[in-house]
Amino acid sequence: MAEETKIDYGIFQEAKEFWEGVERSEFFIQRCQDCGQYIFYPRAHCPHDMGSLNYERVSGNGRILTYSIVIRTGDPQFTNLTPFVAAVVKLEEGPTLYTRIDVEDPYSITFNQEVEVVFKEQEGRKIPLFKPVNHVS
Repeated sequence: MAEETKIDYGIFQEAKEFWEGVERSEFFIQRCQDCGQYIFYPRAHCPHDMGSLNYERVSGNGRILTYSIVIRTGDPQFTNLTPFVAAVVKLEEGPTLYTRIDVEDPYSITFNQEVEVVFKEQEGRKIPLFKPVNHVS
């Protein structure tokens, strides 16, 4: 019997393939087999037409739609990260996602800035973040 991946997917089994990709430093999101729309966050059915969803590896490239520099947070697991950039990124494939921008100087971020996915360890788990393209930090 093959050894199972020991990732806590919580109640969202639809996200299993997403997190397995992250563990391999690969960025996968769902795509509807019927209408062709890319979907994020992981779910059981396409929200556009209730079609079947499959995971596809995507570019991990996008642009910052909006962002906020977080100076103070009430969440203890993020306290040591302040200041950090919380952002909404629109992927080249269409979906938007809420994420953090991995950058040394949070004040160097701009609207519509090109970003790419990076994978970082946080509290023993690899997570996807984004960093500015052609940015030296």
